[in-house]
Amino acid sequence: MKIEQITIKGFKNLGSTTVKFNNSQITSLIAPNNYGKSNFLESLSFVEDFIKSNSEEKKVMMEYPFAIPINKYVDDTDFFFQVIFQTEFDGTDYFVDYNFEFEWRKDKKNAGARIIGEGLKYKENKINAKYSTLIKRNKNLSLYQQSPSGRCDREISIVPDNLLINKLIYNDELFFHHILFDIYSLKFSITNLMEIESAFGAVMIADAGEIIDDNQLDDGNNISKFLYNLKEKEKDIFELFVNSLTDLIPCIEMVEPVEIDFKKMTADKKNDAVPFSLPEKVYDLRVKEANNNQSTGIRFVSRGTKRIILILASAIEASIRNIDLLAFEELENSIHPNLFQRLLMILSEISPGLQILISSHSPYLVQYLPLDSIYLGLPNKKGLACFYRIRESKRKTILNLAADEDASLGDFLFDMMLQDNLDEQVISDYFEDCECNRADD
Repeated sequence: MKIEQITIKGFKNLGSTTVKFNNSQITSLIAPNNYGKSNFLESLSFVEDFIKSNSEEKKVMMEYPFAIPINKYVDDTDFFFQVIFQTEFDGTDYFVDYNFEFEWRKDKKNAGARIIGEGLKYKENKINAKYSTLIKRNKNLSLYQQSPSGRCDREISIVPDNLLINKLIYNDELFFHHILFDIYSLKFSITNLMEIESAFGAVMIADAGEIIDDNQLDDGNNISKFLYNLKEKEKDIFELFVNSLTDLIPCIEMVEPVEIDFKKMTADKKNDAVPFSLPEKVYDLRVKEANNNQSTGIRFVSRGTKRIILILASAIEASIRNIDLLAFEELENSIHPNLFQRLLMILSEISPGLQILISSHSPYLVQYLPLDSIYLGLPNKKGLACFYRIRESKRKTILNLAADEDASLGDFLFDMMLQDNLDEQVISDYFEDCECNRADD
């Protein structure tokens, strides 16, 4: 599966935000601090959980107070999600377009917290192919296409706090069941580096298990365990990790994940009468730097080195798990600008095919990525988080304007992002359309 486009609307302070994933493997949201970048990434996790949740859990999520918009320009906006992706079935490539919409909880009795729209359509990935509708739903009616040669006119009953795909996926005989499975299997991995770095160190874990388990790298505790299992079971991939790390940080001479088994260290003998023997193992990552007289545990290395290890491990883990989109918050923190471009290149090399979304407040990122993969958060009078791409026809002009002011492109664009009174006409002329810039209703 390859995601082509995601649209989110009606989540916290987000204006209608569409991110297109083009030819570049890495896409970025760049904006000043406290703008709304994290809200977009959080909305992706929200969507994944919502799709996979049962009806009762969905009801709770539609009443979640910390996600309901309170900005006066969008406080009555319904939540909307749309994803367009490519997939393959029986040797044929398809485009799939899926969306759903729900009302947030309202104060009025029995109002809100219900799904009011859902749509699914697909087409072959070839010139002049047209979409066929598979699911069509509004407040009053839910329809689906029962057979490949039929129309989307088969009515089906559905409760207002559940998605139609959640009901139809149990019909294994449905001709578009594989598409439903793709949607249900959407995986967004959101890595908040600042939150999990503090937990990065030696950790007591019951057992090694598989390379990947259900709670692998999301809290920073399992990185050493993950790398140990990678070394034991996927030696080539582990070697790729080590080579990538030493390429970025040449002073590192040795990286060795270790396992300490307390059961083996004690005099306890195996008792065949015990039905289950509790495993007790500790995992750590030993690092030897050129100027140090000894190797140390990961907790002793610099914050920048920890971050790079975490980023590389996260990308490898996401590839193994077939994650559809890996997102990093503030990737550049604690990393020298001269290393940053090389890091982006290595991320593409160690995780081919993995789509990566980066949120950043750094102007340096602009010079390392194609302009059509960069979304900028520009100021607007409504106080909404709206992200724009530079119009293709204006990209050369923007570059010339930055050169005229003897400024880097990143610094030039950040000056625009920090202006409280940026001319709306400038946004309309130079950036793709966004509803945040439209006249008030």
